[in-house]
Amino acid sequence: MKTRILLPLLMLALGTVGLNAQLRTDGNTTKVLLIADRSNNITNIELVGDARNFDADALMKKYPNAKVLYGLLEGGYRTMSSGILPNKNANLTLFTSKQAVPGDQFFPGDQFVPGDQFVPGDQFVPGDQFDVARMKARVQAVQDGRVQLKIQ
Repeated sequence: MKTRILLPLLMLALGTVGLNAQLRTDGNTTKVLLIADRSNNITNIELVGDARNFDADALMKKYPNAKVLYGLLEGGYRTMSSGILPNKNANLTLFTSKQAVPGDQFFPGDQFVPGDQFVPGDQFVPGDQFDVARMKARVQAVQDGRVQLKIQ
């Protein structure tokens, strides 16, 4: 009789621990790929498990004529049918000096002209604002080959 009671309680306790571990993702860093369209607007953010072993062919079939950048997302996000959507106050780091897919038409030395849309690799100043995957973002810091953004 005790076994019949203790075994389900043990399974319930283990299941609760596993569920709780999945819910605590707000502070973790997640590897992402940023998808930019022909007009250089970041339209989607895709999760990637291992940035070195993702399927570039499948990604290019899903997003033809797109540019792909590596990135890190610190904070929570929601999964959508077209990728992920970062939560407000999440931090996003773009690695502008690395091509995620060979053959991308990505120019790290592009200059920012007033009225231009966001172009990965532009010369940024902290405080600049633009849209990233249907969310507003603000430049927090610019370092060699990296742009740090805060989602608003």
